[in-house]
Amino acid sequence: MKHTRGYIRLLVLFAFLALCGAGEA
Repeated sequence: MKHTRGYIRLLVLFAFLALCGAGEA
């Protein structure tokens, strides 16, 4: 798997956005 790094980065970004949304709500 060569896209593991990109996948993890996407997952972290998604988690960060979700956390921001939860904080605003």
